[in-house]
Amino acid sequence: MAELKASIAGTAGKSPPATIRGDSTSLTPGSHRNQNCHSYRCGLTPFIALDPKGRKVTWYACGPTVYDDAHLGHARNYASTDIIRRILKDYFKFDVEFVMNITDVDDKLRGSTVPGDAYEIFTKLTKKYEEHFMRDMRDLNVLDPDEITRVTEYGQEIADFVEKIVANDFGYVTLDGSVYFDIKSFEKAGHPYARDGEGTLSHAVEKRSPDDFALWKASRPGEPSWKSQWGQGRPGWHIECSAMASSRLGSQNDIHSGGIDLAFPHHDNELAQSEAYWSEKKQQWVNYFLHMGHLSIQGSKMSKSLKNFTTSCGIGWEGTDIPEPAKQFLYPLSAMRDALREATKSQGEVTHQQLKAITAETIVDERLVSQASRPYFQVFRDFHARISPSNSEDTPTSSKELLSLCDRLRDVELFDLGIYLEDRENKPALVRPVTRDLLQSREEHARKMLLKQQEKEKQEKLAKERLEKGRLSHLDMFRTSEFSAWDEDGMPTKDAVGEPINKSRSKKLRKGWERQKKAHEAWVASQRTDS
Repeated sequence: MAELKASIAGTAGKSPPATIRGDSTSLTPGSHRNQNCHSYRCGLTPFIALDPKGRKVTWYACGPTVYDDAHLGHARNYASTDIIRRILKDYFKFDVEFVMNITDVDDKLRGSTVPGDAYEIFTKLTKKYEEHFMRDMRDLNVLDPDEITRVTEYGQEIADFVEKIVANDFGYVTLDGSVYFDIKSFEKAGHPYARDGEGTLSHAVEKRSPDDFALWKASRPGEPSWKSQWGQGRPGWHIECSAMASSRLGSQNDIHSGGIDLAFPHHDNELAQSEAYWSEKKQQWVNYFLHMGHLSIQGSKMSKSLKNFTTSCGIGWEGTDIPEPAKQFLYPLSAMRDALREATKSQGEVTHQQLKAITAETIVDERLVSQASRPYFQVFRDFHARISPSNSEDTPTSSKELLSLCDRLRDVELFDLGIYLEDRENKPALVRPVTRDLLQSREEHARKMLLKQQEKEKQEKLAKERLEKGRLSHLDMFRTSEFSAWDEDGMPTKDAVGEPINKSRSKKLRKGWERQKKAHEAWVASQRTDS
């Protein structure tokens, strides 16, 4: 079986849970074992399902936080997960139960106007982006989860989950009604914990240890909240997945997956919380973690926080298959166009003999035309007629004219039928359906052309207005009641009451006169051109 390039984390049996970041997965047919590359041991860890019959596999995937559209880094994660899921399901024939969460409560979704349990205020937003995410994944042919869990639908269960952790002496309550995980108590009971210090990122005064992390946060005014025995509050980040995965898949599950950035602190803390909740079972909560690598752009992780992302909207592969009624006419039409384009490359003009040879090779039987195929036949017939030398001596032969016809066929006539001819270097054009990207590109081009035309018309109007100002001759511009005497150039020499124009004012008037002289000469020249 070919190796899958992914970042794998896994532990099997009852060995201590650990995040293992390998770089490949090999699957052994027949044994139904997934050999995980264990980078800490430089070896392979067999995949053994919890199901005694070895058939059922339980899998929980950390899903998106839906406060905005997903980007290509997210798409890489879920597409990689889908490949492994399909291999387990379709190749090894496991019965995979795949549960994914939607995080619709998060610090990024908080606002100052959410009154307590009025979740619909922000779920209007999260539902919109959840729908966008699911649409994008389906466009990528990623399978839907068997079940989706949403944090807003599990508020009470999460509060109950935290309550049991506290009852098991692995959590404690602070005076403000928040609840923290007690790492020292957890380790004292014999459980391992990855001490990377996520808890030190928060600075609650009443924490017993800097490493302790929040299980439940007391809600401040304006934040969403749920009832709990400690007052109104909301879940900590990590506890959400622990409670939802446990609710749907029980005290143990085979596989837990997510991006490599979730390995710490999210998955380490999930493990600790869940095993604190199920402490009477004395077993590890997850046997295998799968961590998908980052998508990098210019050496950095694609991330919304870095603002270097591209959304996954509209990236799905839509294929190259065109409607069946179109094929018998559009494939010959594309071949005819390819031959014509090739002929224009060798010379400035294409001879009638060449055109005759090109059109003679692409003849279709009009008797095959059906109602469904008629629009495609009409385009074929019209193009064939335009370049056929037998129809008219006016048939274009210059390369420029013929290439213009080819472009119009591609960009207008076929595009309007939902078909696009993708020209390729030294290859025949690819005949394929018009995609959303092409439609958006065409709309953007049309928008730019409209703006360009509007700007051109604006500049023409301004130029016309400037030109019209020159209609008045500079010789007459000052012959008004403001003055009483002028020289031969029409420059004022005396004001209205007969006083001589002083030197300073005369100099200023002369500048205006010079400008008008140029404007009038331009206007006179334009009149000669128009006539």
